[in-house]
Formats: sequence, C-alpha cells, structure tokens
Amino acid sequence: MSSGKHFLVAPLDWGLGHAARCIPVVRTLLDQGHEVMLGGSGASLQLLVSEFPALPVLRLPAYRVTYARDSKQFAWHLIKQVPRFIRVVREEHSILSELVSSGRIDCVISDNRPGLWNRSIPSFYITHQLRVVSGLLTPIATAVHRLCMSRFRESWIVDRPRPHGLAGALSYKDQYSGLNTRHIGLLTRMRPMMRIDRHYDVTAILSGPEPARSRFETQIRNMFQGTQYKVLIVCGVVEDSQTFGVQGNIKTYNYLTQEGLEQAISRSKRIICRAGYTSLMDLAEVDVPTLFVPTPGQTEQEYLARRLVRKQWGTACSQDDLSIAAILNCQPLHIPAAVYSPSLSSIISDALSSVNENSDPMPGALST
Repeated sequence: MSSGKHFLVAPLDWGLGHAARCIPVVRTLLDQGHEVMLGGSGASLQLLVSEFPALPVLRLPAYRVTYARDSKQFAWHLIKQVPRFIRVVREEHSILSELVSSGRIDCVISDNRPGLWNRSIPSFYITHQLRVVSGLLTPIATAVHRLCMSRFRESWIVDRPRPHGLAGALSYKDQYSGLNTRHIGLLTRMRPMMRIDRHYDVTAILSGPEPARSRFETQIRNMFQGTQYKVLIVCGVVEDSQTFGVQGNIKTYNYLTQEGLEQAISRSKRIICRAGYTSLMDLAEVDVPTLFVPTPGQTEQEYLARRLVRKQWGTACSQDDLSIAAILNCQPLHIPAAVYSPSLSSIISDALSSVNENSDPMPGALST
C-alpha cells in the first residue's frame, strides 16, 4: 500500500452490535496507517468514541429505532417508522456528499447505514443480512436491502461461507449472486483472555432499543435480587461517563469499554445476553457458558436462537421461559471451526488494491 487513506467508518444506531463489530475494523485501519473518522449517532457512536477518543467524529442523523411494547406488534411498529428511516437515509447521503466534496475522506465503510455511499469514492458496506428475516415482510425487506447494497462498490458479509456460516440463511449468497459481495469471516472485538477469578455467578450483558432493553433488565434484576448469587449487570446504556452502583448482591454498570467487558467476562461463571448476531460472534470467542435470550418479536434473533439450539452449538430460551435454573444450566457457545478465514487486514488491503481510482466505483446497473 503506497499511502494511507482517509476513511469514514459509520455504524447503524440500532443497538450496540453494529458499533461493536466496527471496533476491529477501526483498529485494523489504524494499524495499516490509515486515518479514520468515526461517524454515527447516539449510543453506538459514543461506544466507538469511548474506544477511540482521539479520532475525529462526524455526527449523523439518528434512526432512533424503537420496539413495540407488545411483541405481536413488532413488525407493524417498525413499518410505522419507515418514513423516518427514508428521511435519515437521504440526510446522511447528503452529508457524505458534502464531506467528499470537501476532500476530507476518500473511502467510506458503512455498517448497515444505506445512505453512506458515493459514486466518487470507494464505498464498502458491512452486513450479515443477505436475507432480512422479518416474518411476512421478509421478501420485501430483503429486496429493499438488496437495492441498498447495490449502491456500494462491495458488500462485506460478516460470516463464513456455507457450510461453516454462523448466520445460516441470513448470509447465504445463492440467490443474490448479482451483488458484489465477499464473506469476510466473523468480526469480534473480543481478544484471548485468561479466566482465573470467577467472581460473578452471572453477568448480564444488555443491549438493544427501548423499551425491550429496560424490561429485560428489570426482569433479570427482580429474578436475582436478594439471592445468594453474585450478579453483574452491564446495562448497555452508553453515556458521557461511566457509572456503577451496588444494590445487595447485584452490581450494575451503565456500560463497559472493551477492556472492561473482557475483564467482566473473564471473571464470570455464566453470561446471559440477547441473541443478536454480534453477541453470538463475541461469545463464540470465549469459553463461558452463555444463555441467549432473543428479544420478543425480533424475528432475526429468534431465528438465530433456534438455529444454535438445533445445531447443538449453544443454549437459548425465550424471555417468557427465562429462569434462574435455565441460566445456571447454560453451556458455552461452540461453533465448528472454519477451514480457512482470511484476516481482516488482508481483506481491507485486497479491497483497496482492487479499486481502479480512474474508474467509476459504482456498479453500473443500479447507479443513480
């Protein structure tokens, strides 16, 4: 690589998973000598800022996804938010155009922010969803997402090719061969850790939109309050400063940095968390018994939870069936090893070397 480039890396603000899996991407870019600007909104951007406080920041409009209180209304509640989503896509696309025109960046990596493409610079899209599992809306949601992906020079699929994939049908490429994609393996911020002092009986790692996140926290807190078990709750509420509190046998942090989270996991006998895809990737790296609890009505998480149980890779249960016994009896998540998985560094280098800077970086068929 002759010289470093100026990257914008921007994750979707739908929970913390998109930001968490961008951490190894940013780290790799910096290691390769590139300059990075962090983009995003809300807690997901704050998570990146807490990990990379010295990097410049571009604040983008927020999608502000919320979940219905009644899980049966999950899909309809999301549909009602579509007009706002479309407005945000247009706004972020306009902001990026101004940024590119100013010469401040020459590459963009968007994690599920569909408006962050520009025909003047290489634009890469990170996702694990070649198929968007959303109940009756699956065909429509998948078609719309495919159109969004086609705007980018290349889409990086966060999974391993079948039959070694973690996401199953979500990331299978067969029916989408027209898209310019590459499987980049699993992205995790977790690093090898030693487990010596298992201080906590249970650590609950929470995330996701409200009100589902708060209801899950309350359920866990009520379940363990006053018991003999030492419990740590990481609320997943990223704020300007880290706070913690202790109430009897339960210790609570609003959020933890990557280093803090690694230490908490290394000191835990068991983990309970949502069945989000990033959580699966992170917990697959550590040998800690984990119970995955999908967000009620969130069809993708429910699919991933059913799949890991069917494959006998790990343990999961619905939130209605959650109990202390279910948590105490969970098992570590073990997925089959991939035959070959390229390094993230080699993937980025190869993607950049394949860019012909004198040609239009956009796919021709669907460019606008």
